[in-house]
Amino acid sequence: DEGDFYFDLYAADEQFAGYGAPLQSVTTTDSVDGSADITFSYLNNLEFTQIGTYKYVIKERIPTTGQGTNGITYDTTEHRVEVVVTEKMNGDVSTGTLEAKVFVDGNLVGDQSQSVITFANTYRADAIGLSFEGTKILTGRAPVGGEFFFTLFETDANFANPEKIQTVSNVTSTPNDRFFFDEITYTEDGTHYYVVKETDENGNALQTTSVKGVTYDQTEYKLKVVVTDTTQGQHTVSIQRTTDGNTYSDFTDDGLAFTNAYVPTRANINLSNKVTKTLEGRDLEGGEFTFKIYDSERNEVASGTNAAANEGEAATVTFD
Repeated sequence: DEGDFYFDLYAADEQFAGYGAPLQSVTTTDSVDGSADITFSYLNNLEFTQIGTYKYVIKERIPTTGQGTNGITYDTTEHRVEVVVTEKMNGDVSTGTLEAKVFVDGNLVGDQSQSVITFANTYRADAIGLSFEGTKILTGRAPVGGEFFFTLFETDANFANPEKIQTVSNVTSTPNDRFFFDEITYTEDGTHYYVVKETDENGNALQTTSVKGVTYDQTEYKLKVVVTDTTQGQHTVSIQRTTDGNTYSDFTDDGLAFTNAYVPTRANINLSNKVTKTLEGRDLEGGEFTFKIYDSERNEVASGTNAAANEGEAATVTFD
C-alpha cells in the first residue's frame, strides 16, 4: 500500500560509493496485484550541460528496526544508474547538442520511460504455537499420576473422521491433576477442528464406563481453532469450545475438565454367630448387651445384640 516502502536516490562517486544524504526519497503508490510503482521526479527533470558520466545509486530503505519488521524481508540490492552525456554527432560533424544514454546495472536502457528497476520483498508472518491442557478431577479418593488417559484428535469441520494426534496421562498437581498436550505450531491462516476426550492408554474409546470403582467422564470437547494473519507479521489464534451442545468462546486452560467418581465396592461380611458373649455369676438375658462395628475412620457400619444364655455359657451375637 501507499507509504509502506521507501526508496532513496543518491549521487555516487566513480566507484558507486561515498554517497551522502539522499537527493530524493520516495514511497510506493497503491499496489496492484502485489506490485507498486515508484517514480523519482529528480531523474526525470535532470538537465546536463557538460559532457561526462554521472552516477547514482537507488536502494530500498530498511527500517531502523531491521529486517523482518512486520514480517517483511527487504531488498538490499543497490541499483547503479549511469547517465553518459556525449556530444551528438552527425557523422563526423558535431551537431552542437548533447545527448544522454542511461545504463542501469550496466545495461543500456532503450526507452527511458520504461520500468527498469525492481525491488522484490517477501512477507511471512511469524508462526504461532498453541497447546491444549486440562484438569482431571476425581471424587472419592486422590488420583494417582498416570492413572487416566486423554487423547487429542484432529477432525473434519463436522468433528467427524478423527485422526489421533496424541494421548497423554494425568500429572499429579494441586488442587486437581492436570494433563498437557504438546504444542501445535501454525504457520498459515486456516481453521482447524479437534476433539478431546478420555480414552484408554492407546487412545481408544473406553469399553466400559466404570473400572475398579471409578466412573469415567464421557464428555467430548469439540474445539474450533481459527488462525488469522494480522498482516503485521504475526498470527493470532481464537478458540471456540463446544461441550454438550453449548458453545463457548472464552476458552481457558481450565476449559477441558474431566470429572470421575470413585465409589468403593461394598464387601458384605456376615459376623453374626461368629461373635459370642459370656456372663459369669448369673444367666445372660437376650439383648442385654450391644456391640458395634467401626471402619478405619471410626464410622459405625453395623451393630448387634446378644442372645440369651445360661450362666457361663456363650451366647451368640447377631449383627444387622
